[in-house]
Amino acid sequence: MIGLLLLSGLIFCGGCGDQNKSLWQQIKSLGGEKNVLAIRVEKLEQENEQLHRQVKTLQTLDPNDRIAAIDALKKVALGHRSGLYDKNDDGKKETLMVYIEPTDSAGDRVKAAGKVSVQLWNLNVKDPHSALLKQWTIEPEKLKTYWAETIMTYCYRLSFPVGDVVKGDEKGLTVKVRFTDYFSGKILEDQRPIQ
Repeated sequence: MIGLLLLSGLIFCGGCGDQNKSLWQQIKSLGGEKNVLAIRVEKLEQENEQLHRQVKTLQTLDPNDRIAAIDALKKVALGHRSGLYDKNDDGKKETLMVYIEPTDSAGDRVKAAGKVSVQLWNLNVKDPHSALLKQWTIEPEKLKTYWAETIMTYCYRLSFPVGDVVKGDEKGLTVKVRFTDYFSGKILEDQRPIQ
């Protein structure tokens, strides 16, 4: 009987050791989580302080002066390289490349936020209802990823597959672009014939 009590006591104490280890691991884990949360709180407090400073600064500035100081988008132009290209070297121009150059009132190219609508027209067709060959709309989130810089200019560089609507040797093709400026609400347009 004594042996049985001794054996059950050892089993019970053995379980306590595992339980103590488990509790110790939980305490260590909670301590680590507390440190992570403390760092997060400190970061949020710093961001909050920065935002308070920004609000105070903005409150001291005249809203009309702030708006007047921002250079607004004045025009958009289709770059001269806009046109049909044979990107896969099969002898057929199947890709429409469109270069959009937004310009501010100082004459500088700017990465303006906005939505773009691009249309491809064939002005030589007999039926005017079939003159619009294809159109695309690029939303602002996607448009900003197409900003490019070259040696000569800065622009939005867009690429569209058109092998299903053109043979590549048509005459009278025109590209029209409509740019909706998300800052001012202006709608700016341009068009140009392409080859």
